[in-house]
Amino acid sequence: MSHFYLISAAALLITPSVFAEDTPKEDEIKIIDTITVIGEAAYKNATLGGQSLAKLPVASHVINRFEIERISFVDPDEFLDRIPGETQVRNLRIPNGGKSYTVPLVDGVPLGNPYRGATQDITTINSFDIERVEVIKGPSSALFPNNAFGGVINVVTRDAPDEFEGKAWIEAGSFNRLRTGINAAGSSGDFGFFFDANTQNLDGLRKTYQNDRDQLSAKVTYTPSDATKIFIRYEYMNRDEIFPGDLRENEFYSDPTVKGMTAGSLKKIRSDAFSFKIEHSSENDFFEVSSMYRQEFSEGDSRFSPPQDAEDKSLHGKLMYRHEFDQSNLVLGTEYFKNDLNVDQYGNDDITHQGDILITSQNDLTIKSFFGQYRVDLFDRANLTLGVRHEQIDIKAYFPFNSLSSIDHGQTYVKTFKNTAPKVGGTYGINDDNLLWVSFSKGFLAPSIRKLFLNRPAANPNLKAENARNIEFGIRGEWGDLSYNSSYYNTRIDNYLVTEDDGIVETTTNAGQVTVQGVETVLEYDLSNQWRLSATHTYAKNIYDIFYGADDDGDHDLSGNRLSRSPDHHLNLRMVWEPIDDLLLEVEGDFYSSYYTRDDNSIDPKGSFKRGERINLRASYNIGQWSMWVHALNLTDTLEDRVSYSPPRRGRAGRRNFRIIDGRVFYAGIAYHF
Repeated sequence: MSHFYLISAAALLITPSVFAEDTPKEDEIKIIDTITVIGEAAYKNATLGGQSLAKLPVASHVINRFEIERISFVDPDEFLDRIPGETQVRNLRIPNGGKSYTVPLVDGVPLGNPYRGATQDITTINSFDIERVEVIKGPSSALFPNNAFGGVINVVTRDAPDEFEGKAWIEAGSFNRLRTGINAAGSSGDFGFFFDANTQNLDGLRKTYQNDRDQLSAKVTYTPSDATKIFIRYEYMNRDEIFPGDLRENEFYSDPTVKGMTAGSLKKIRSDAFSFKIEHSSENDFFEVSSMYRQEFSEGDSRFSPPQDAEDKSLHGKLMYRHEFDQSNLVLGTEYFKNDLNVDQYGNDDITHQGDILITSQNDLTIKSFFGQYRVDLFDRANLTLGVRHEQIDIKAYFPFNSLSSIDHGQTYVKTFKNTAPKVGGTYGINDDNLLWVSFSKGFLAPSIRKLFLNRPAANPNLKAENARNIEFGIRGEWGDLSYNSSYYNTRIDNYLVTEDDGIVETTTNAGQVTVQGVETVLEYDLSNQWRLSATHTYAKNIYDIFYGADDDGDHDLSGNRLSRSPDHHLNLRMVWEPIDDLLLEVEGDFYSSYYTRDDNSIDPKGSFKRGERINLRASYNIGQWSMWVHALNLTDTLEDRVSYSPPRRGRAGRRNFRIIDGRVFYAGIAYHF
């Protein structure tokens, strides 16, 4: 069967296509033309610093609202698989789930603490409120945080339409899946609004799995003049989640539905977010003032901490000014972010009987940023972008109570990091349809509060910040019948932070230097007005240049080794067919090559692991005021999603640990538009 998938992949890559040479008018763009992450329909209205995102020297991809709604995603991987550079562990490009190399944003503002960001965090945004998702790779833009070594995922929320729109919908399927919602939007005079409320109840293959949530979002716009627009947005979410931990190898092969012996997580979370933005423009000037306040209350445990109650509050503010000259533009701005996290940790694994408080900690993170960017037309078709971003990161941890160590009782720990990172890039238009670009940038990642102060008894307040040097170049555009976007990146990370577990404590050190590099490519063919083929491919080579650590037997050197959980190749193939108007049929295949299960590349007796292929089918149909969809996901019934390896230790045999997904899933939905 796998040979069939590989042959199909090769066939899709060499199939010819027809792509319209004349740009269609907005009302002439067919549904099939919106199935894209690199075409006109995807990049429409996507701008950065006043310039079209498609024309800037950054690796970028955009998924529009039509695609978001058609995919009907719960797991963001369902659409991130269409974006090259996605990894299996919470970050773009760099497969390290313990680092905040990816910063999720909503309307250009950090979704939460940018030092706890991950690709999966965008599930906390009301998906029915999304206009588009902009994925911008690497630390290449001065307008985004310097710790975005992998990149940022910017979710742009919907605006109020000129005419009233309403929709009520329901969706049901495998594992007691039930999702329902209603939304409405419209405008009247100077005011506009968007409102959405939805709920989901999901069980899973694993016993005790649960993913339930209620969401509500509302947005009001006020346009007092042609020059000024005011946005106010509120979002609420209530989550009740139980995610079982990884399965040991014997558990997986005997009964993959069991809860498993390794720790899982159970959390009850409520979050509220308020945001405010004012935009004012004149002939050559543009001002933006924005702020966001987010609070989250949670109780439960996780794989990485004992049971705890947490109160997480974030405040963000941004002021930005842009001036347009005849042949250039200048952007200046400042950002302020403050996060307060108060945690009570308990000594009982049953959160319904939490027992005695072991540790109370109050953790504060403050980030002050100043940035500037200047873009100039050098000569015909050539542009230069110069940027710089300065950040000061203040980290504080206070332990009003700690029963585990009297040394920490009543103690306050403070650490400050400062960094100024340059960003330089240039573009050259080969012609009206094709663009070459190149960029050089630096990034900066301060150690987390947990690694500095909270990982008792092995906290290390002397840790240095990671520094990244990033070089990229690429080409994108249209060439004959082909629409394409391809780039090469090389990111070297110095003072690389590594956490190692010797069976007693976890120790974090600046272990050495890592280089992550690769080629990311998207190809799209429009075979006719009825067919579209797309291929997304990532080639990654992630290596420890210098690494000195310690294991049970003493020092070891991993220099030259591949990073674990880092496959060389990831290929996603899609074919969409519109046999009749408003009926869309899609087949999708997702393929990974093998990867090492540990940084010690040879310690796993089985060497490496290769995830099975996944095949997805989707169908949607619109008729009058009704929309219908049917999805069949993971038809190959692949259960193992990711594998890691725990080495032998203190008489215990080594073992593989499997992260499990639900396998084959079917569901259908219907919506009424009013």
